[in-house]
Amino acid sequence: MLTRTQVLKRFASSPAQPSQRCSRRWLVLIALSSALSWLSAQAEPVAISPEGVRASAVDIAYDAEGTAWLLWVQKGARIPGAGHASADDLYVTRWPADAPPEASIKLNADTGQVRASALSRARIAIDSAGGVHALYPVADVSPIHGKPVINIRYQSLSAGTEPIQLNTPADNDLSSTSHSNVGSAATFLSLSAGPDNDLYALWIDSRHSEFTESNSWVYGSRSADNGATWSTDTPLFEQVCPCCQPDTVWSRNQLLVSSRQVDAESHRDPYIHRVAADLASTEAAVRVGNGRWQLEGCPLKRISVAAGREQEYVAWYAEMETPKGVWLGRRSAQDESFGDYTPLHPDAAVSDAPATAAHGNALWVVWHAKTADAGRGIYLSTSEDGGASMSPPERLSGMDGTAAFPAIALTEREAIIGWEAGGQIVAMRRARTQTVAQHQQ
Repeated sequence: MLTRTQVLKRFASSPAQPSQRCSRRWLVLIALSSALSWLSAQAEPVAISPEGVRASAVDIAYDAEGTAWLLWVQKGARIPGAGHASADDLYVTRWPADAPPEASIKLNADTGQVRASALSRARIAIDSAGGVHALYPVADVSPIHGKPVINIRYQSLSAGTEPIQLNTPADNDLSSTSHSNVGSAATFLSLSAGPDNDLYALWIDSRHSEFTESNSWVYGSRSADNGATWSTDTPLFEQVCPCCQPDTVWSRNQLLVSSRQVDAESHRDPYIHRVAADLASTEAAVRVGNGRWQLEGCPLKRISVAAGREQEYVAWYAEMETPKGVWLGRRSAQDESFGDYTPLHPDAAVSDAPATAAHGNALWVVWHAKTADAGRGIYLSTSEDGGASMSPPERLSGMDGTAAFPAIALTEREAIIGWEAGGQIVAMRRARTQTVAQHQQ
């Protein structure tokens, strides 16, 4: 694997000048043919992380050239006295459209500094100019009370700059009630790109919490110059389940943000918020689904959002619907409420951890599930009509072993889907034409 110094030099190298690009135009058709040939050959999962180490928490983004970028965590040794926390390292893998995945590159400077997991992932995004950006949680020490804390690092992989901290240090100290012995935490991150050089980093922040189990706030920071500078972090909304794993996506000049809001009766239902582009205001949240989930404690269930040409989508684990499991909802981008609620895997014994991606009228949803005749594996359902109809669940992972916690990214040509299988990150590329043809048979 390459080192962090090598990645900064490599990703910061400037693109070819226009004259150089013109001199190579005659190669376009050849390159396209090669890319299509490679893509058609990639119907099976490919190993992203090396054997012999434990990897988790993959996140995926595409650039304009069709290169997929996969961010993942190499798990380290458990930290004594810190609950489930381990000393992890963060890696990025670049997978060109017409070639195999390249060597993975370590991003964090201090070994074992990262504190990510399948539930609190590091995030990757591509901005409107093609820049590649990462957001990840790290172990740190509070400059206020000297206790261990979890802070957020932002890093531009394209500019080659040093990582910066986005969250303001917290005054409170929750270490006496924290199972991981941290005084404060900024975790459960989301990173999204908007148009016009905008980037949005959001996370759950415990700086206002009285106890570790107290409801939290969602905080956010915006960059209007592709990550060169960031706004001071600002509170967006409160009464958030402290482990709800918010998701974000840009849609119609605003940001969609998912969360699990907690009311006075301890219902922890999924909600979708519309947040202004400048993060200055948030509309009233809209509850998703029909049933109400009353629960004392965090369900640790992600709510995934996506936005297409005309539709906005939400996929979530629905405990109180019939059947329980992964459900999908949608609405027109102009509407307030979601509807058309559909169970995506009604025959599964268990289905959970959905991830969504949309492009135009296409919607792809992946999740993990157990069925009567197979252990936990990765399943896919797609739509080419804005979610009005969804294909039957298709198992992507093998029948042997287990697979979990998928991620997905989608372009006009293909999707890339990654997941964890036996402690290793694997991924596959799937042409959209291939999936359509399969479902028409």
